[in-house]
Amino acid sequence: MTDLQDGYFLVRDASGSSSAAFTLVVRWRGLNKLNRIYHRGDYFGFTDPPYPSCRLVSELVEFCRVHPLTLTSCSNLRLIWPVSRRHKRFHGKTDILFDNTVSNENKSNADGVFACFLTESQLNGELKSKAAEINQLDKVITDLQLQSKNAIDLKEEGVRLIKGYQKIRKWLQTSLSQLDDYSYPSEKLKISPQIETLKREIDEIEKQIKINKEEVNNQSKKARIICENYANAIFRQRKVRRQAHEIRRALKDRGFKEESLSSSSSSLCDDSTSSTKQSIDNQSNIVPRNSINSHVDIYLPEEIRDRRYWFLTDATREKVEELLRDRPAGTFVVRPSATGDKLALGIRLATSVQHCLIHCVNGKYGFVENSCTYESLEDLICYYHVENLKRYNNLLNITLKYPIKLQLDE
Repeated sequence: MTDLQDGYFLVRDASGSSSAAFTLVVRWRGLNKLNRIYHRGDYFGFTDPPYPSCRLVSELVEFCRVHPLTLTSCSNLRLIWPVSRRHKRFHGKTDILFDNTVSNENKSNADGVFACFLTESQLNGELKSKAAEINQLDKVITDLQLQSKNAIDLKEEGVRLIKGYQKIRKWLQTSLSQLDDYSYPSEKLKISPQIETLKREIDEIEKQIKINKEEVNNQSKKARIICENYANAIFRQRKVRRQAHEIRRALKDRGFKEESLSSSSSSLCDDSTSSTKQSIDNQSNIVPRNSINSHVDIYLPEEIRDRRYWFLTDATREKVEELLRDRPAGTFVVRPSATGDKLALGIRLATSVQHCLIHCVNGKYGFVENSCTYESLEDLICYYHVENLKRYNNLLNITLKYPIKLQLDE
């Protein structure tokens, strides 16, 4: 938080030797002020025990942003701008005067500056740049979605051809067997041309099956690569949107009206209709993820939204580990748990296969029994297709990338 203005704040885990659960750090009068946040029972607060009013740290922070605090011998402490690891430092010099307590050496050595320290012209330039990048990412995401759909369609067509060729092969083999078994020895010489024709047809069918299996494998690999590129593009777009909102906030702090900001970068508004949404709405088989009322306003490919690609009804833990053993990291499968009243997620990591329970309470799903907030199992999978599972379990530093049935050779 060096070089930040007064009013910036963040919340972090408390140190191991502290009796508090979290620590509130506030930039005030050129210094970082540390304040303990205690957790006793169901409540959080700055006193031990806390006053029974705030059940969440976020509620406590929102209360502090409205009401000035007197903590650690500091009066009228104000929480104005939140800071997190996601905040970006923008490159470029600034002619905004820093606090006298900050040396010129520290300013020159900083890895860029926060948006609040940029000039108005620099902020406008950054905002236009981010808007252009978001529009470009919209086009990339749309293109990747269409590529993913085409790859899956080609794979499914290959699977249908394989099944058809297998039926023809079975019929030819049955016909050949019947000719051989039910013909008299004296007739075999006469029907030898027909027998040779059947054998040639069977060989040709075998070649076609082999060709189509290779095509299915190629399309599976292609779909996997497209899926990974899609997730990266979504992650990049969300990151750029956060950066753009930082710039917008800095401009609004300097007196710019929301209307003027919206007119210059309408693609950054939360309720605007982007080019990605328009193009996707025209596709009848790619639907927006409106059902997910969580945190990510994005569109996901069919193989993530459709449980047919990742849900196995009769798989055991051992079977899942066998299926995931040689799969790429991020491949996942959902199955009924051994107890029968829960579900289980199997996920392939870089060096191992891990399992975790999925709870269902009052028709809602989640990884923690007392915090089930997702309306459906698909919503849960879609969310963690983009968000890292590390927020739920530090051992699972990965996202749900590849459905198991996208990996299996048909």
